[in-house]
Amino acid sequence: MKNNESEIDPFFLIKEEIEANVLNIEKKHSNLLILFGQISQEEFERSFNNLKESVESLFRDLKMLSESIDVTEANPARYNVSNDEIEKRRALVRLTEQKIQKIQESLNSMRERRESLKMRKERLMKVERRNQASKVEDEIIAYNQRSIEEQIQEQVNIVKQQDERLDTLHEVTGRLNEMSIEMGHEIDDSNHLIEKMTKQVDKNQRKIGILTKSIDKLRNSQHKGKLCLIVILLCILIGLIIMLIHTIL
Repeated sequence: MKNNESEIDPFFLIKEEIEANVLNIEKKHSNLLILFGQISQEEFERSFNNLKESVESLFRDLKMLSESIDVTEANPARYNVSNDEIEKRRALVRLTEQKIQKIQESLNSMRERRESLKMRKERLMKVERRNQASKVEDEIIAYNQRSIEEQIQEQVNIVKQQDERLDTLHEVTGRLNEMSIEMGHEIDDSNHLIEKMTKQVDKNQRKIGILTKSIDKLRNSQHKGKLCLIVILLCILIGLIIMLIHTIL
């Protein structure tokens, strides 16, 4: 017996599920766009992979929906579907595919941007590490340079102190040499003076001896005239003694 009633259209068995999946994908895509620059790389990869699987699953569902349209188109009377309806369904599939295709392209673009940001961050970190290493190296070089300069300055100070001590020693030695020369001159002068005094003393002693002998002769003489001579000789003797004392002083 022929069944005149239309069979259940397979289009509607898949359409509602696809529409729910599209809304879910669009929501996840919007959230990922909002949080793109705020989440970590691990969180982005997790969200990206989840959304990518949903998109791939939706493409499979759209393929099944397109196949159901082909089945309906092959026997429109069986499913009681007009050509206009079939065309509308195909347009709906194409529109949904375009929408999901844009989301997929957006995901790929986000992935590329994320990879670019990751590479840029790694380059910046490498540059920062190199800068830090260079900075540490510069600090080490500067520290070594300061140490060398301090050691050189210390050696310069030591040499300067030694030079000052040598100058002082040289100055003291010079003064001692001058003093020794002055003392030599004074000793020479003293020796010359002593020699002169000695000669003068010897000369005076000879004169005194002569006078003493003359006095002895006069003392033994009874002649009065010689007394005057004695007085004169005594005066001469006193004068000689005064001259001797003056010479000594």
